Amino acid sequence: MLVVSGCKPSTQAPEEAAVSVSAPSAPTASGKTVLELAAADPKVRTQVGVKEAGALVSTGKAGVLAFGPYQPLPAGRYLVSLQGSASKPFSLDVVSNIGKQVHGRKQFAAQESADTLASLSFDLAAPVQNLEVRILIPEGSDAKVVGYKIVTR
Repeated sequence: MLVVSGCKPSTQAPEEAAVSVSAPSAPTASGKTVLELAAADPKVRTQVGVKEAGALVSTGKAGVLAFGPYQPLPAGRYLVSLQGSASKPFSLDVVSNIGKQVHGRKQFAAQESADTLASLSFDLAAPVQNLEVRILIPEGSDAKVVGYKIVTR
């Protein structure tokens, strides 16, 4: 199990910014993109990474490589897919309420495939106002995130 101590994202959500989000009141069709962000987007924040050439790159320190965007999302069944690379273990989770409500969590030994760093299915029983996607990495990580997409399933 990957444990990262002493690293906790800010408890304050960033200011609202324009993001590609769809918030339907009725159930959505399977596979519909509801959120897509590039790592360079200001809503994708970091504690132990740097933004370089449109990607979020590990500095080798343990901690939270990516967190945010603190986005509202309606109840439903979703899949988050991250684009990037990693040859070492890392953890991905989807949370709300500033990390207090975990909707999905998974550990990875390395990236899933050539095209996908990681993917995780999660369900929201009720709408959330501050959904957050987090990537936690150990010391010495070479993780690089290009962006991510959340689709209905």
